[in-house]
Amino acid sequence: MVSVLAHKSGDTWPIREPAIGLFLDLEARVLDGPVFQDHAYRVDREIVGLSQSRRTESCWMLSTLHDSESGVAVARVLLHSGFFKTSYPGDPADQLR
Repeated sequence: MVSVLAHKSGDTWPIREPAIGLFLDLEARVLDGPVFQDHAYRVDREIVGLSQSRRTESCWMLSTLHDSESGVAVARVLLHSGFFKTSYPGDPADQLR
């Protein structure tokens, strides 16, 4: 549930679209919980890493949930996502071999 709350809304990053995305890894940590579904939280997000291989691009996004009343950080979620380069329109597939 913490992962859903951390990535449900907010700013979107400028990712080339359409793209086929990959869920690669997720780490959720409760710092000062519990985390409640019906409670208001502020979500701060930042990209903490970028990487690529011949066929994929990937990024690590760190989301921190703060209690909207006290400002205390209650949970952190680190999401590692990837995207197939060949799914981008106009991507030169012949350079991937």
